[in-house]
Amino acid sequence: MSVGKDEVLEVLSDWTIRNIRFSVGPISVNAQEYAKVADNIESEAIIVKPGSGNVALYYPQINTLKTRDGDPKNDINVRSNLLHECTHMITDLNKWKVSTLTDEVAAYLAQMTYMRLIDENVQASSVREPVANMFRLGLQLVTNYKLDKPAGFGAIITTTDIAALFRLIDAIPGYDDEPLIADGVGITEAQMIIHAGNEQARLSAKLNYDAWLIGLAAKARSGSVRDKQSAYGELRSHFFMVYQPIATELLQRLSSRVAGDTLSEWFYTAFSQVEMNGLISNLKVPKPLG
Repeated sequence: MSVGKDEVLEVLSDWTIRNIRFSVGPISVNAQEYAKVADNIESEAIIVKPGSGNVALYYPQINTLKTRDGDPKNDINVRSNLLHECTHMITDLNKWKVSTLTDEVAAYLAQMTYMRLIDENVQASSVREPVANMFRLGLQLVTNYKLDKPAGFGAIITTTDIAALFRLIDAIPGYDDEPLIADGVGITEAQMIIHAGNEQARLSAKLNYDAWLIGLAAKARSGSVRDKQSAYGELRSHFFMVYQPIATELLQRLSSRVAGDTLSEWFYTAFSQVEMNGLISNLKVPKPLG
């Protein structure tokens, strides 16, 4: 029995994916892009079909994922293989003009990062053959760029390292270096409504979070000394424990005053630089990724 649509959506709903953020050339691999993939699979703009082969393959020309034949058990290999194929969907949805091998570099790095996030002890085989050679270098790049660690959130893979992995993938039988057919995914009006609703829900959640933080800053700016101490203490505690991807984003927004960013402007009018340094210090504390 093959893995189906529900299993693919289950992988895409895994919070572990929120810890993945890197780019390979124009290809951006992150939770926001995987959320768009999930929307398209949920609405069946991208179709998931059981396959008869021993590998899963995404066909961008027909917007179809054919899963591999076999046990549908969601172990690390099945789950990471599905994420690999969903990474190809990101490229297709965005119509990025890249070669097939560049697309494979992004997909394999996403797959290996996900594997390491699930099991930090994952290693490649020591056998000297094309697939094992490629996995060894891929896992080494995951380590070098810290793609499975907070410090690697937002990493940009260099052209030199892309080319090195590119060559090893090219050595695997079945891969050809040619322009990728990434022509986008057509959606119906009904599917567009579903996607817009999902995007609105995600935006609403983000706005609600920003509103809560701004509310605490407002309390600190306009309230009594006790109110300010209470709000500041609550923020410091929250920033110490907040989920790593959120901490990384907040660091980018709060490390300096950013004109036009309401959250940043509120914080820098509510707190002194010494107080901001304390908040930023707590955001910098490494958080568990899982």
